[in-house]
Amino acid sequence: MVITTASRLAREASEKYNYIASLRDPRTIGWGYTEDLRFLLPVIFGYLYVVKRAGPRWMANRKPYNLKWAIMTYNLLQVIANAFFFVRYMRHTYLGGNYSVFCQDWT
Repeated sequence: MVITTASRLAREASEKYNYIASLRDPRTIGWGYTEDLRFLLPVIFGYLYVVKRAGPRWMANRKPYNLKWAIMTYNLLQVIANAFFFVRYMRHTYLGGNYSVFCQDWT
């Protein structure tokens, strides 16, 4: 009885996984960590462990870090990178003349 229940649960889990996998965007096939849940789930649960358990324990009796300059530098780099990519996007689409919002093929 226990074996049949376990095999039924395994079969149902496999069917649900296959159903969810069939819903994914076909453009993401071949991307790292998107093919198999054996790789994705440890990353997700590891992140949750660090954020919910290990991080608060680590910082329980410590003063908060002063990250003002690190955050300001990061924000400046993000603004520069976004401006760069926005200019490239506009050059290759709307300003380049090879893109039409209404007549572009979607396939």
